[in-house]
Amino acid sequence: MSDKVVSLSEVKKESGANVVATLEEMLESARRGEIVNCLIVTVNHDGTCTRAVANGHQPFNLLGQLEDAKVSFMESYLA
Repeated sequence: MSDKVVSLSEVKKESGANVVATLEEMLESARRGEIVNCLIVTVNHDGTCTRAVANGHQPFNLLGQLEDAKVSFMESYLA
């Protein structure tokens, strides 16, 4: 048997680049009353996803922006 001692501490998980800053910026906008509706999608460290929706104000504007964001994301990260 080995006489080595191994420390088993929790592995710190960090968010991807700019995740916390982006969420904080959006939260501050919401606190100022500038955001009336939102749809948030996250990809978690274990590969699962989470969705959150708040309010149904101006749904067509939200859907249009969602499509635009999808195209921009695809062009940036899948091209």
